[in-house]
Amino acid sequence: WSSDVCSSDLMDLRDLKTIRKAQKLKITDVSKKTGIHRDRISQIERALVNPHFETVISIAEAINAKITITPC
Repeated sequence: WSSDVCSSDLMDLRDLKTIRKAQKLKITDVSKKTGIHRDRISQIERALVNPHFETVISIAEAINAKITITPC
């Protein structure tokens, strides 16, 4: 068991940016709510990194997004 998100699921993380923008939130807003650096959030939204599951949950909670978990 790993706490990392499967690399095949990274494309789905781009939805976080769409949801964030729909709520008129800036990356800095999400950064303040989560304590995650804005550069890291940007990397996650662009699927450039493989974030820990807990990081994805924190961002999703900050933007009121629903997370669906599917096995790898």
